[in-house]
Amino acid sequence: MDRTGANFEMCVEQMISRLSANPVPIQIPYGLEDKHKGVIDLVIMKAHVFHDENKGAEFETIDIPAEYKAQSR
Repeated sequence: MDRTGANFEMCVEQMISRLSANPVPIQIPYGLEDKHKGVIDLVIMKAHVFHDENKGAEFETIDIPAEYKAQSR
């Protein structure tokens, strides 16, 4: 999701239209493109924020940020 033009929702829609699949996301991106910070885990309802200095090998688990609360339900 850190690449230019990345679009999570479009990918999910393509799975539905092209594959006739019924995808159920268990994670959603936390930020896009150059603002990609990590993922929001929809199973445990927490956000995993990647540490930039080690390219995501280590991360911090936090509460879901307010701007993603509605999208994560």
